[in-house]
Amino acid sequence: MTRLTLALCAVLVLATAAGAAGPGAATAPLQQDEADNSTQTTRHENPNEASGDGDMSEVERYLVNSLSDRLAESSVRLSEGEYESAERLLGDQYDSELSRLIEVSGETNTTRTYERTRENQREVTQGASQYNRTLEQYREAREEGNETRARQLARKLQRISENVNENAGQATEGYDRLGSQTGQNFSTTSRATTNVAENITERQEEVRETSFVGTTLDVEGDGDEASFTDPLAISGDLSAENGTAVADEEIRLRVGNRTYDTTTDGDGAFEIEYRPTQIPSNASDVRIEYLPKRGSPYFNSTDSIPISVEQVEPNVTVQRRPDTASLGTNVTVAGRVSVEDRGVRVPVAIRIGDEVVAQGMPADDGSFATTVRLPADVPAGDQPVVATASRPGRAIAPGNATTTLAVEPTNTSLVINASRVNESAVAVDGRLTSGDGRSVANETVLLGINGTATTEVRTDENGTFSGTVPISESQRDDATLVLGALFDGSGKNLETAEARARIERGTAEDWLADLAPVAAGLIAALGLGAWYAVRRRREESDRERPSVNEAIEERDEEPGEPIGEVEGTDHSLERARELIDRGETNEGVVAAYLAVRERLARRADVDEGRTHWEFYAESADHVSDDEADSLRSLTRAYERAAFAPGRLSTAIAERVLDDAGRFDATNEEPTAD
Repeated sequence: MTRLTLALCAVLVLATAAGAAGPGAATAPLQQDEADNSTQTTRHENPNEASGDGDMSEVERYLVNSLSDRLAESSVRLSEGEYESAERLLGDQYDSELSRLIEVSGETNTTRTYERTRENQREVTQGASQYNRTLEQYREAREEGNETRARQLARKLQRISENVNENAGQATEGYDRLGSQTGQNFSTTSRATTNVAENITERQEEVRETSFVGTTLDVEGDGDEASFTDPLAISGDLSAENGTAVADEEIRLRVGNRTYDTTTDGDGAFEIEYRPTQIPSNASDVRIEYLPKRGSPYFNSTDSIPISVEQVEPNVTVQRRPDTASLGTNVTVAGRVSVEDRGVRVPVAIRIGDEVVAQGMPADDGSFATTVRLPADVPAGDQPVVATASRPGRAIAPGNATTTLAVEPTNTSLVINASRVNESAVAVDGRLTSGDGRSVANETVLLGINGTATTEVRTDENGTFSGTVPISESQRDDATLVLGALFDGSGKNLETAEARARIERGTAEDWLADLAPVAAGLIAALGLGAWYAVRRRREESDRERPSVNEAIEERDEEPGEPIGEVEGTDHSLERARELIDRGETNEGVVAAYLAVRERLARRADVDEGRTHWEFYAESADHVSDDEADSLRSLTRAYERAAFAPGRLSTAIAERVLDDAGRFDATNEEPTAD
């Protein structure tokens, strides 16, 4: 029997004893989340009314139907322009039901498709909402005669339109897969989503024709062999769609995954040297794209040339300070990536022991420097500090450098409180701290009775935990129970800690007197929604420290901003905007987050060595509710940009800029009373 089943059984026993529920107790029908006052008619049996292995298929059928209904209803709301309602249908309740489906059927292709399709549908919904808001701003700018502003917004509209179309296409593919996997018909749902994307495309064509002049890019290379040490000379011409040269113009070109700034001559001609870094070493051609400035009247154009890449090995150096560290110590790791003493900008991951603690891009000269707080999962003893640059199969081959950090162990203390709530369960709460009283977060504590561990709990950001431990039938008649709690520091830089509490058996009247509030608390704590939130927090915590291979993840373009705290880096919102405009969304999100973080560190006097979620927790008390919400969104986006594989969409990056804009630089210092 799983811990979840035990917990639910405990709740049912308590509820029955207290007379809180009976055979006729009603269950909630499928409906929108509480924030939405509208309701839907439900045609499915609630899974809470099914029990036993024989009902498992019925539970699974209910959850599949419910998730499908939410996707379908969300697409209807989307087509009607009810964006908040459409997004809410795919929010927390969808998460809870998807989690329950995974518990019932395991993680399958179907559950993964439900997750991916939901994300695509949400991107379409958020993008459509953002497109309409931006379109209004665009029209206002044109009415006011502000052509520069109108072109900037038109270019933003183009990015949003492309993102909506990409996600709508992926959502359509997801609906096709779900149809095959579940036997349900998603054609109406798919069509509604596609119609929204097509409508945006039609409106964007009008915007593009009104605001921009088309261009033609014609390029050629001086041969086709290229390496970082032997760059490829590329020459070309840029002209307007009517054949007129784009003359004497500062332009930006993206070649493969690198960007170059140059200037055309009087005939629209230009020349650049291309030093490949992260293009695949087996590439046969490379794409060149003209990237107009935000206020430019010209529109993008592309061309490609053949290429043969020769791989080059880099030189990597690394240093660290201090020499010795323990839990929470700020450790600075610095170094440089170069080839023949020329700096190279390729992804760099920093590992201490087996833990990847940072990743990002060096500065233009190849130098990097980042400060991290030593995590608990780095074992005590002499541990390697490794900087790994690039990844296999790229123009710059992988390279690494290693130094050593002496990690000292930290004492821990475990305190618990326990009380017997009935004949079959003990309620426990407690706290895990370091020897000097600091909270120890995100660690597992084992709980058990009379030496037998039966329950795992996880400490929160304050080091606190709570749980319910079942009492076995053989222990129920014991006059005294000994509840033990164990934190195992093996493989960490934390010492092992344990605690015990004696529980004397009370009379039936003793525990029945307190039954009602305990039952209510357990029901609230052990509901599926709460369980899923805990599960997701654990997964997010695990994702914060990816493996080296995950850390140096695939990127469609070369990032332009370091992900660590890099010395000399411009963490301004203007820089973030510039990166996002160049398509470097991950780096733009990181730059926006760091810009806000630097402001809040001064404004709220928060230690800049904190992890991103620690920084959020300490800063939230010093900002308004709206700013706290924006900071939470920023932190989540930063986490995805810094640690998750793949590249964030332009729509997400644009929302990050909107959130970052709430933190006015003129209000950095608190006002004196």
